[in-house]
Amino acid sequence: MSVDGAETLGERFIRELADHMMRKYHERHEELRKRLGGDVDELYFVHELCECRRKRLMRKLYPELELARLFEPQIMLGELVHVAVENLTQSQHEVLKHKTLEVDGKKVRIAGTIDIYHPESETVVEVKYARKLDSDTPLEHHKLQASLYAWLANAKTAEIWYITPEGMKMHKKIEPASRDEVEALIMDGKIPMWPKWECKYCPYTKICSF
Repeated sequence: MSVDGAETLGERFIRELADHMMRKYHERHEELRKRLGGDVDELYFVHELCECRRKRLMRKLYPELELARLFEPQIMLGELVHVAVENLTQSQHEVLKHKTLEVDGKKVRIAGTIDIYHPESETVVEVKYARKLDSDTPLEHHKLQASLYAWLANAKTAEIWYITPEGMKMHKKIEPASRDEVEALIMDGKIPMWPKWECKYCPYTKICSF
């Protein structure tokens, strides 16, 4: 708010961006969880298979911590990059896909929203914003995520586009995950999944019993 109490254009923009992210990453996920999870024993979003399984529970217990991250500058900037890339491509974007499997006697559904899908080349694209252009890209958890999206879409291949202030780097020819790999991820709920770094960046570290 300005000194006289009136909302400035800049403050309104920040609020609209935050509302957009709230709808995209929270409200839509909750709506999809209700719509896609009603007739199965378990519903997993792709990102939940690529991270510490404890986070899935913590989001339900402490949604405020997850929502607070929407106001972090890097998260907001990353969303602006996503919006720009999606609007500039001629391919489909924000494409919802899901599959249902029988795993260990349970009916399990995997769902995910693909950043960009190019049906003509049968390619999915995962867009990532980062602070710098690391030499060790593509990161393992990003490759896993892209491969799962390719599996969901029955695509031939996946790409990861890293967009940073230092430059852009595109990684292609990432193979789709196999059904066996997906089942293994469902069965093997690691806590944490990426021990070297995951807890360091987790918003639930201070209250997590693990």
